[in-house]
Amino acid sequence: MTRLFPLFYPNNKKHIPFELLKDIYHPACILTLYLDDGSLLLSKRFNLKKKEIQSTPHIALYLQAFSKEQLEQLAEWMKDHYNINVRTSGTPSGTGYYLKTTKVTDTFDLLNLLKPYQTELPDFMYKLSWEKRLDAETKHYKQTHPDYTIRVSIPVRPYSHDEVASLIEWKQQGVTDKEIAKRLNRTYWSVVYKWQDVKNRET
Repeated sequence: MTRLFPLFYPNNKKHIPFELLKDIYHPACILTLYLDDGSLLLSKRFNLKKKEIQSTPHIALYLQAFSKEQLEQLAEWMKDHYNINVRTSGTPSGTGYYLKTTKVTDTFDLLNLLKPYQTELPDFMYKLSWEKRLDAETKHYKQTHPDYTIRVSIPVRPYSHDEVASLIEWKQQGVTDKEIAKRLNRTYWSVVYKWQDVKNRET
């Protein structure tokens, strides 16, 4: 640590030593950064007319102790080494900037990269699993807004005609959403929202 300290704190200022990161590609590096300084956030927008709560997941990396230039370099490094997209955003604290995902697909790219660690780190599921966070949000708003529907901005591949036909058939047979998700190789919430869309079109 004594030898490493000057690389991280030259002139007693916090610094990212990119010379040490150039050959690092293991996801554990991003995992450590995220669990230490990151947050999984669900921004919410209320549609009073439709009685819907639109929830959009994104990730923030609160690294405002570093300069904007260094954060931009770190964003480039994450893109080059992990194909993860983040960008700088303003904040009133620290040097005035932090990193965040701006697209839903970017958020899920990062979460998918770290998904293999969920089993090993159950205490961090609130950061590693958007499903767990969504469940918690849903339970909360069922209490505060019981007549509202929660919709989540999630990137999913389009359903084929055959998949929709199977979904309708299985729902009529009483197959659970969890089992349908398994059969279609999709997430539970993807099936829930697709079924809502199918029912809305029928009415």
